[in-house]
Amino acid sequence: MTLFRRLHAAVRDFSLWLLLALVAWSLMAVASSAGEFPDDWYFSPESGVRVKWEGKSAAAWTTKEWIGDSVDYSDCRGKVVVIDFWATWCGPCVAAIPKNIDLVNEYPDDLVFLGLHSATSGWDKAASMVSAKQINYPVALDAGETAKLYAITAFPTYIVVDRDGIVRAAGITPKHVGEVVKKLIGEKSSSPTPSKGIAFNKGWFHQGAQQMRPWAENLGKAAGEISAANWWMLNNEGEQQAGADATSSDAENAKRVDMPIEFQEEELNGKIRVIHFTRPAISFTQRYLESLNEIAKKYEGQGISFLVVCDHETDWDTFGKKASEMQLVVTAMLDRQPEAAENENTEAQDNTKVSVNGDQPRESGVTAMKYGVRAAPVTVVVDRKGLVRGTGLKIENLEDVMNQLLAEPIQ
Repeated sequence: MTLFRRLHAAVRDFSLWLLLALVAWSLMAVASSAGEFPDDWYFSPESGVRVKWEGKSAAAWTTKEWIGDSVDYSDCRGKVVVIDFWATWCGPCVAAIPKNIDLVNEYPDDLVFLGLHSATSGWDKAASMVSAKQINYPVALDAGETAKLYAITAFPTYIVVDRDGIVRAAGITPKHVGEVVKKLIGEKSSSPTPSKGIAFNKGWFHQGAQQMRPWAENLGKAAGEISAANWWMLNNEGEQQAGADATSSDAENAKRVDMPIEFQEEELNGKIRVIHFTRPAISFTQRYLESLNEIAKKYEGQGISFLVVCDHETDWDTFGKKASEMQLVVTAMLDRQPEAAENENTEAQDNTKVSVNGDQPRESGVTAMKYGVRAAPVTVVVDRKGLVRGTGLKIENLEDVMNQLLAEPIQ
């Protein structure tokens, strides 16, 4: 009988413990799934746009046309931003316009409101609607990439971004946008971004890139100086424009090559830089250049400077012809040979010798050495403060990187 009572007590205690554990687990699950704002403020509390974007750095928009003054996302730092994905054929979108107008009137100094129209249809009626409704905020035609990036599947969809560029509400109903904005405007910007900035997703790097010691040592440090033997770019008519007829082995001639004004240090202040090291003699690097070219077109005018650095043994005439054929909009330069630079460290040059695709070991060019680049293709990004933020990034994730850098506050 005593044994039975002990067993009964043990089962009772275990059941009680299990019940308490289940209750605690349920409460934690509820807490973990609860967002910052009530679920009934959303069209769909479990929508993909909410799950994907809330708490993440906002992405810059890309547009085709504007009604009213254009707005660059990089100029919105320190303000609350509302992106209204809408269309003229969308009844709820049109019905919400008066609320949007009132919101802009209420916060003229702290709020940036953008009506981003669907790229599919209805834009031809946008101008007349802006006039008829007396819309007091900029309206733009989405180039198509922005809605895709934000996973927009229905209209209207509101994205509300705080002063630090973080998405705080995605998919909120028009009725509650004002309440979200009021809360965010009442908040102050967080402390300045650390010197190295917010880390990127590790999956955005090629395997092993973050473990390369020279690249890790450069992280958060000032970007290296550019040393070019020659320059290439398209002029306004789409024709090749090049520097002096320099040969990479001629040190005196290399010194006479003028750097384009947009790559001089004072012009780069406050700009994000994308530096793509390539070796055109390797056939597969062509597709990387093509991808970079399309990305550069998409981000034109958003404060990003793109540069292609060609390996110092590149056949410059052949590269120029190929670049002209593909209408490369990115400025390119021929890296200087190590022996063309003054007072270079011989030991440092020897350490840059590397075998690429079975070729004989070779020395990196002067610019490549300053960035710790020993092979190609390699992509480097530099933030607005001129600090190296990543080396060895995948070209397919370059837009993710740039969107994160664009979303960081300008100090």
